[in-house]
Amino acid sequence: MKAVYTLFLLALPFLVQAQQAPNFQVVDINGIEHDLYEDHLDQGETMVLAFFYTDCSMCEALFYHLEYHMNTTWGALPLNGLVMSGVDSSQDLYYYQSQTGIDLPLVGVDGGAADAMASYMNPNDWGTFYGYPMFIVIGANREVIYDPWGVDIEDTMVLLGEAIQAVNSVSTANLSKPELDFLVAQTSGGLSIDLDGFEGKAMIHDLRGQLLFEGLLREGKTNIELGTLASQILLVSVLTSEGKRSKQLFYQHNL
Repeated sequence: MKAVYTLFLLALPFLVQAQQAPNFQVVDINGIEHDLYEDHLDQGETMVLAFFYTDCSMCEALFYHLEYHMNTTWGALPLNGLVMSGVDSSQDLYYYQSQTGIDLPLVGVDGGAADAMASYMNPNDWGTFYGYPMFIVIGANREVIYDPWGVDIEDTMVLLGEAIQAVNSVSTANLSKPELDFLVAQTSGGLSIDLDGFEGKAMIHDLRGQLLFEGLLREGKTNIELGTLASQILLVSVLTSEGKRSKQLFYQHNL
């Protein structure tokens, strides 16, 4: 017996909302205080907030790319960032930094990260929190672009760059992407994905940021072997060859 448990569909790659970002104060692992408004937005900076935890392997891979693009591709923009964990201590993050070499400012739970992140957890004013890693882009005008997330690391960096450019421009109307309805069904060995006549690629990970699948999708149904998984919620992200993006949560259950 096969059943589909689709919870909901988000047709846009990220959400742009008028609700302004709330202020917060945090202290990073080097003892530097950060007041979002006074130290960053009021200085004309765009802020990239990255939410994670230290055991998230996908987070580490994304942060290498984030750091590279902040120093090169987007380096001419007034831009800053904070990487926050609501569960790891500053001591944990010191060790994480020493092992990974990631040089972005890190904020742990004892530095106020959990309180700063709380406004963007479920429920919130901007979108749905799917899990880690998670990006928030905040313009100097306090505008929030919520969860610029692509189908893979490269695509995520493209969307993040678009979000950063958008909050530095007059209008964000050009950020809307074509809608795409796609079907996900459970099979005995994993999932099948139907892009409704399109070809493309997909990425599947759990809500802890563990990557389970990354690969191409053919026109029509593509069966993806995931092996035996415990019942859990998965995030399925797709990108067609025509540039249509979408993602949805799917409940993977024991058959």
